[in-house]
Amino acid sequence: MIYESTSRHYISEARVSKLDIGLINVVKEVCTKIGVKVYLGKIWSTDAVYRETVGKVKIFKDMGAICVDMENSALLH
Repeated sequence: MIYESTSRHYISEARVSKLDIGLINVVKEVCTKIGVKVYLGKIWSTDAVYRETVGKVKIFKDMGAICVDMENSALLH
């Protein structure tokens, strides 16, 4: 699951994105085969560099996010 801030530009009030499970499984399988440890969990994906304030980090962490990035919302749809 991704909590992201990009889709709001395309879908009003988007909060949580549904992911392509097939793509996730392929990425997980390839990573496992080459020895890369895989962590599955919620991700906060944002379109703004250095906008991760302490308050926002706490909010998304409390919602279960394990990391923040700027790419997953584009990759996993």
